[in-house]
Amino acid sequence: MHQFERYVDLRQNIHESGADESVWPTFTDIMTVVLMLFMLTMVLVIINNSNISARLKTTVKTEKTISGLLKQSEMERLQLEKKIASLEDVRTKQEMQLLLLEYEKKVLNVNMDKTHGKIDSLESRINELNTMVIELQALVADKERRLQQAEKRGEKEIRETRQAYEERIASLTEDQKKELTEFDRKYKALLALMASKEEAMRILAKKQENLGLTLAKQRSEYSQLEEKYNKLIRPSRSSLGKVVVSVTYAKRGGKYQYSIKDVKDTEFRKIGKKELEKILAERKKAFSGKLYVRVIIPEGSGLSYNEAWTFTQHILSTYDYYYQKK
Repeated sequence: MHQFERYVDLRQNIHESGADESVWPTFTDIMTVVLMLFMLTMVLVIINNSNISARLKTTVKTEKTISGLLKQSEMERLQLEKKIASLEDVRTKQEMQLLLLEYEKKVLNVNMDKTHGKIDSLESRINELNTMVIELQALVADKERRLQQAEKRGEKEIRETRQAYEERIASLTEDQKKELTEFDRKYKALLALMASKEEAMRILAKKQENLGLTLAKQRSEYSQLEEKYNKLIRPSRSSLGKVVVSVTYAKRGGKYQYSIKDVKDTEFRKIGKKELEKILAERKKAFSGKLYVRVIIPEGSGLSYNEAWTFTQHILSTYDYYYQKK
């Protein structure tokens, strides 16, 4: 026990028994302190757990909100992808229609030039023939007039001379008989010439009719070309509900390059032409009537117009659903 040697001891009952006992806390005091610490720790743990529970609920709510936003974002992304695909289809369709219209325009211009040339030639020929017919008709009319005059004169002369011939028939000489025979021959030749002129008139009229029929046929062919041109506008081609396979075509260093983005591919991959044709044939067989082939000619492809047009026409007409119906 500590002894207070230099100070006044102010403790009460210092001289009573037991005053010299230990001042250290008893076991009960220690347990009481431990219990208080334990209870304080439990209170802190409960408060902490309560805070954790509240934070957990807030976190769950936040996760649900984020999940909803993610789903909404995914739906918006899908809608945007559909819109992008639709816009790409529209662009591809417009490019194809432009190529088709340019090609058909060139063909139609060539055919129309040829047809107009034929029509102009036929019209010129018809005008020439009409002029010839008019001239021949005038010539024939003049010949007929002269012939009628000659016939009238001939009939009159024949009547006049026949009587004289009949009166002189008994006294005709051999030379005179020959002259009479020659006159009859010339008269018959004149009638045959008139008959041949009439036949020539009928032939010219027939030719004029045939030329009119030929001109009508050429005009009918021109109308058919216009009808084919008007039938170029067809129902819209769309990739909605279809299986889309994208193909690119370019020319680098004098070599043709092909790439494909298949049904399950996420990116384009380079491929040979035979393998490309094989894959497209398999997809056409697997997705009959639903295969949509998107042909992409990149900018600066190095291809000529005819090369791009020929490849695109071949791929679409062979594999694409839209051109299979055609």
